[in-house]
Formats: sequence, C-alpha cells, structure tokens
Amino acid sequence: MSKMPKIVKDLTGDNHLIDEDIKRMEGKTVKQAIRGTRESIKGVHESEVLYIEFTDGDILAIDTGSDLIQIKSKTKPEEAHIDFMFTWDPETPSS
Repeated sequence: MSKMPKIVKDLTGDNHLIDEDIKRMEGKTVKQAIRGTRESIKGVHESEVLYIEFTDGDILAIDTGSDLIQIKSKTKPEEAHIDFMFTWDPETPSS
C-alpha cells in the first residue's frame, strides 16, 4: 500500500450517513465499475463519477462535491475542500 494515498485523519463517525454507505459496501463483490464525466449541472463544477455495480444487483455512484463556488482568486489550494458523495440506486435489491 506504499503507493496509496495516505489517510492522515480517520473520518469514521464524522458523518453517520456516509458511514452507513461505506458499511453497505463491505463484503460485497464488484461485478463491474464504470468511470465517466457527470452530467453538467448549471452553476456546479464538472465532476467525474464512478458507478460500481455489485454482484447482488446493488449499484453505487460516487462523485464529488466541493466548496469551489466560495473560492476567491487569492484562496490557496489547501483551503479548498472536496467531498465524496454516495448515491445508491433506489431501484436495486437492498434499497
């Protein structure tokens, strides 16, 4: 794991809903994963999205959200914040 990004702060427990999304993935087997560009949303930055389809039929989309709208020209890169957003397909088996 030496080439993996290093986690410097464990966020487990920071957001109960995200923790539930992460736990829902545990023990599942990935059938396929598709990466692409998210459909444009007016007033929102472009984003990639990752769809993960599991062998039990569940589908999870992971994309990003940020505070980029608040960034001013003098904002330092380390002051920007990017979040993962998890969306489970409500029409799949576990939903």
